[in-house]
Amino acid sequence: MLPRLVKAYPHLTNQTALGFLHTILYNSEFHFCYTPHAAGLAQVERVHALTARPIVREKFVWVQDVKNPDHLAEAVCFYDDFHVWAKHHGADVIVVEEASDVPHEMIREKFEKRIFTRQQQFVRVT
Repeated sequence: MLPRLVKAYPHLTNQTALGFLHTILYNSEFHFCYTPHAAGLAQVERVHALTARPIVREKFVWVQDVKNPDHLAEAVCFYDDFHVWAKHHGADVIVVEEASDVPHEMIREKFEKRIFTRQQQFVRVT
């Protein structure tokens, strides 16, 4: 997982990536899940000060081999964990599929087809 983390976040070195992972293990704002063939990370976030409830944002759900159905089955179970964890934090939204190896249809089935889409505009600061 470490090489993939460094590749996804090129500003990290192996050492800083390990430090980050060590730090989040004891931080209640993060939920890290892993199995022998998959890893997932979610974070609880406050959208802004005027929003009463936080959201949970999937940071990644990665599998060792995306063509292996058993590896995907391990990873899709993380969404159950994220859902329970989101309820624990009082969140009413989980942002998914921003960096997931799990196919959309598998996630959609996991949440009983209750996935919604919204469009967001942004300006890149240069």
